[in-house]
Amino acid sequence: MLDAPVTGGQRGAIAGTLTIMVGGKQETFERCKDILQAMGQNIVYVGESGMGAAVKLTNQIIVGITVLAIAESVIFGAKLGIDPKIQFQVLSTGVARSFILENLYPSPGIVPHSPASHDFAPGFMTSLMSKDMGLIMSAANELKAPLMMCSLAHQLYEAACAGGLGQKDMSSVINLLRRLSGD
Repeated sequence: MLDAPVTGGQRGAIAGTLTIMVGGKQETFERCKDILQAMGQNIVYVGESGMGAAVKLTNQIIVGITVLAIAESVIFGAKLGIDPKIQFQVLSTGVARSFILENLYPSPGIVPHSPASHDFAPGFMTSLMSKDMGLIMSAANELKAPLMMCSLAHQLYEAACAGGLGQKDMSSVINLLRRLSGD
């Protein structure tokens, strides 16, 4: 048996460009590698069973917090009077550039394929990010690993779900942050 979580989003799944983190017996991995390569382009053996899920959780810390950081940046930029198109142009070509910024930018009409441009139709639902953050925090508490930003992120994703955003894309968390900022 292998555990083989993926990252790369809906577009990566459609394009067959996912990264797949595979945990389990090395021999089993080698036997299944060709099948996995049909779904992804970066197939990484990460260790014994359970390690695929462990690596995926570390990925989700970065994803979940980055989505929130971008949302805060967009809200702050709007309060400063920055044109959102100009803000995106600068952010997407400087050191803030990332897959998440370029694919999940939370201002509608700026990135045509972003969920924000489609009423936050889900790629990865807020409820799933909330669940992942909960798994991360459970493991962190058990390991006595303080994850302060992740703890706050978990609370925000839970609040977003409670506020009706659970079935929307995780980038819809900007709507919770907008409400909290008085917008």
